[in-house]
Formats: sequence, structure tokens, C-alpha cells
Amino acid sequence: MKKYIIILFAFVLVCSFALAGPIVSRNPGGSGEIKLTNLGGIAIRLTNETGFATVAGQLVKADTATNEGAILAGIGDTECIGVFLDSGITDGSLAWVVVGGIAYVAFDDNRSCGSW
Repeated sequence: MKKYIIILFAFVLVCSFALAGPIVSRNPGGSGEIKLTNLGGIAIRLTNETGFATVAGQLVKADTATNEGAILAGIGDTECIGVFLDSGITDGSLAWVVVGGIAYVAFDDNRSCGSW
């Protein structure tokens, strides 16, 4: 079963390259739609619809009012899809959102490793 999933993913990825141009970026300032971060995360580009500039590590969820948009996830929200990768991306601009792998997450309080 896994073999078919991998083949299907590779087929979709190859078709996307041929039809839409570059979708994968391996460098921090790349122009693709998917990026491998330096920390080991997988990031996608979504439109910042928070109303403010991004803050790295803030939890986000999909914006139901805007296609490919991201808004801040609230306390106790169960629909979080990732975290902002960079700070200072203005509202309405494309921002990298880490959706898998390793990412830094912002905390409101003084926390340290292992304090959960």
C-alpha cells in the first residue's frame, strides 16, 4: 500500500513541476510553494490574514474566508495547521507556515525544555 502512495505522490509532484513551474524551494529565500526549512520542517506559503505582521512561532489555522489564507489559532483551538516561520511578514502578503517536521513555537510564558 505504501508503494502506491509514494508513486502517486511522485506522479503528482512531477506533474505539478511541468504545469505550474517551480513548487519546491530548498533555499531560504526561494520562490516555490513548498520549502524545507533549515531546522528540518516542511513549510508551505499561505497569505497572512491575521491583520498584523507575522511573529515567528505563532500558531495558525486555515482562514475560512480567504483561499490559501492563514489566521491565528486561538487558545484551545483544535484546528491549528502550523506555525509562522518568519516574523515581520505584513498582512495580506505570502508567509511561510511550517506544517510538518521541526519548528520553533512561541510561548506566552517563561517555559523551558521539558516543562510540560
